[in-house]
Amino acid sequence: MYNLIANVNNLLYYCDAKKQVLTTENYYEIIKGEALGLRAFLHFDLLRMYGPINCNSATKRIAYRTQFDSEVAVIQPTNVVMDSIIADLKAAEILLTGTDPLNFDFPTKESEEESMAGDRFLTYRHKRMNLYAVKALLARAYLYVGNKTEAKKYANEVISSSYFDLIGDTNDPLRSKEILFSIYVDDFNKDNKLAGHYSIKSEDFFNELFDIDNEGAQDVRVRPGVAFNYSTNGITMKKYEQENLWVSTQGTIVLVRLSEMYYIMAECEDEPADAEVWLNQVRNMRALSPVECTEQNLLDEIEKEYRKEFYGEGQLFYFYKRHGYRTFLHCPLENMTESNYMFSWPENEVLFGQTN
Repeated sequence: MYNLIANVNNLLYYCDAKKQVLTTENYYEIIKGEALGLRAFLHFDLLRMYGPINCNSATKRIAYRTQFDSEVAVIQPTNVVMDSIIADLKAAEILLTGTDPLNFDFPTKESEEESMAGDRFLTYRHKRMNLYAVKALLARAYLYVGNKTEAKKYANEVISSSYFDLIGDTNDPLRSKEILFSIYVDDFNKDNKLAGHYSIKSEDFFNELFDIDNEGAQDVRVRPGVAFNYSTNGITMKKYEQENLWVSTQGTIVLVRLSEMYYIMAECEDEPADAEVWLNQVRNMRALSPVECTEQNLLDEIEKEYRKEFYGEGQLFYFYKRHGYRTFLHCPLENMTESNYMFSWPENEVLFGQTN
């Protein structure tokens, strides 16, 4: 990830050093805005992996690198890193506002793709660090630092943008119109090792995970042939089996999706009755009955949705970490501590870094 950050920093340097070569209208703003958003995104995930539970802490775990060089960077307090993440995202938002073409079309055939109008460099914005991906990351970052006012503001901007829609029952395992940000993997089906890792051998494990005994069987997120394949050898997730997807969604790994913005809104509401409105909008599109939330059960209901919605996408771990869960469904430990939630430094980081 730091190698990617180095490349992004190199790009950012030349964006300004050679700005005169970016003669196409809005290219400078779009390229620089994307790069700043990516730098923030990469550092944020590094911090979520290696950092402490409390993002307002002065604990030093990673360095925020803004220069393309080989110098050893001083590891900074977590709250300083979070300030840098938010600052880069805010700068990206300014650059992309009014310049991002916001092309989120999903052609289903190659002929449709070939006939798409406009600059091909600016198509498929769901696979680039677009304006609404930046806003979504701001919502996520502000939630992590406990600023629910700003988190709610940005999550609501994404929801109300009209560029994305919650999808109900569908043959599309990726729920394409819900994708805010994703990456494209070339030769995905040839090189993909993910699909086999999401095969569940135990039916009881699966039933618990997706709350099958409590109307979960009707949840479209477990629909046979679309969400999962069911066989005597186990239950396999379909998100990473992409042989027959549309040309615009093949090779896609989703990193930020629309439903998370609804969950952020739910978590930021002052009243449980207001929070359940946001949860139930997603539940309704997943063919589930509404839930009634109280101060006592709200977080549990949000956790259940994270568990089902983001299976195989890597977001549930960070939910548990952010809330400091001591244990959770299928937890391998009886009592999780902060050290269990923090990835260990690589050996070279200790040998050559400034980890004191």
